[in-house]
Amino acid sequence: MSHKTEAALYVGTYSKYNNGSIAGQWVKLSDYSDAAEFLEYCKELHKDEEDPELMYQDCEGIPDRFYSECMSEEELQELYDFLDMDDDDRDMLEMYIEATGDSSATLRDAQDAFHGTADSEAEFAERIAEECGEIPRDLPRWIVVDWEASWNCNLRHDYNTATHDNGTIYFFLNH
Repeated sequence: MSHKTEAALYVGTYSKYNNGSIAGQWVKLSDYSDAAEFLEYCKELHKDEEDPELMYQDCEGIPDRFYSECMSEEELQELYDFLDMDDDDRDMLEMYIEATGDSSATLRDAQDAFHGTADSEAEFAERIAEECGEIPRDLPRWIVVDWEASWNCNLRHDYNTATHDNGTIYFFLNH
């Protein structure tokens, strides 16, 4: 199921609100192909006002960073673009933003910095060492490496991380 089918805004106007009314309607974003078409419908919805100043009084299925009670067409289009991403890209971007705190980040930023996922930092440290060729293939099994310490003492300084709701940790190279 597309996230766009779940996303909706309750659309009223500032004029109605300031006059004590929350009259409006829930509008599903999936019913419109883009922000321009969505706004056209919303203005038609409030055609009883000469130039309605739209007010998004509530939302469903929209990440907090995209929601505002007053959004421009450009901001709405950014939301549409985000909702049109496939689940993996959307997750990667959300995890990158959480890891870096950069709310203006793009999918390209996240993809450029992405170094994989793991169930733990220790698992990631071991994989990085293996991929870099730092661990010989014939290393005797009786030798124990503290991968958690390898992460905590060294690698954690090179990566930003974020943990998905499912427990998967996303690793992004710290630029």
